[in-house]
Amino acid sequence: MIGVSCAGRKEALPLLFCECNESLRAYSVPKHRHLSEIEQELTRAAGLPVVITFTPHLVPVTAGMLTTIYVKPAAGQGMADVDNIYAEAYAHEPFIRRLGRNGAPDSRHVVGTNFLDLGWAWDDRTARYVLMSAIDNLWKGAASQAVQSFNLLNEFPVVTGLQSV
Repeated sequence: MIGVSCAGRKEALPLLFCECNESLRAYSVPKHRHLSEIEQELTRAAGLPVVITFTPHLVPVTAGMLTTIYVKPAAGQGMADVDNIYAEAYAHEPFIRRLGRNGAPDSRHVVGTNFLDLGWAWDDRTARYVLMSAIDNLWKGAASQAVQSFNLLNEFPVVTGLQSV
């Protein structure tokens, strides 16, 4: 689910807030403009071709992005593996908040910040992981992403200029 600002600045009647208010709907179906880069980075991480279905849903809020991803585990993997993967990958990332098993991210807790909140769960019925995240697309997704990249490029502490109040 994404806030109206995620749809870009294109002047289009369906994207105006007054048209989106009190409404939820899918958009950019079947191919969102960021689908290619998402698959590119997932393929790079997995080391093999990854093809996904990505259907964003527009919600009547100004900012925020909430994702829910369903993943079939590799043979022999369990929830402890997800716990460990997230712990290792994000242990030293000051802007990644791991909410843990059954932690459900909420956009209201990240709006106006550079934080990304992560939660995960196991669905016994479908035998799939449910991976969830929330960011403020205007901060983490755009403005502070540029500052964070600048910090890394110039070997400044990653948090320089990005501490949330």
